[in-house]
Amino acid sequence: MPLMIAYMYLKLFFLRMLTSMFLILLISQTAHANPSCLTTATGPIAIYDPLGAANIYGVGNVKVTCIYVGLGSPAVAYQIQLSTGVSNSFNNRTMRFLANQLVYNLYINPSYSLVWGDNTSGTATVNDGYSISAGTIIKNYPVYMRIPSSQLVNAGSYADTITVTVVY
Repeated sequence: MPLMIAYMYLKLFFLRMLTSMFLILLISQTAHANPSCLTTATGPIAIYDPLGAANIYGVGNVKVTCIYVGLGSPAVAYQIQLSTGVSNSFNNRTMRFLANQLVYNLYINPSYSLVWGDNTSGTATVNDGYSISAGTIIKNYPVYMRIPSSQLVNAGSYADTITVTVVY
């Protein structure tokens, strides 16, 4: 009979130890998890009249979604960068339709004074940061577009491909 009690005691001790180790392992894995962020973007759409005397304006959006499933409330800080597109220049981005080009640019602010780029060539980036607890935070950032007037271009569907990079 004493042998049976000793066996049950050891079995119970082993189960408690295994449970404790599992909890410690679980906590240490989730406590060091980092938030992950992803982005989606919608570009501004505008109708351009080559004979019009006024600049054309539009607004698009960059959405950053950060998800955290760990413990605590870590800080998330990131920088949003936009590429030059097909023009390879921040000074005059260009949309293209066949061999035709339409000059435009993208800005951080509604006064159209800060070209949105990658902090090179006089451009600026959007920087943001906040604490995140378990869950999801979605932030939207407007992209302001301006197409200068008096560009004599053929009718067509002009487009550019801009890469959005979130560095965090």
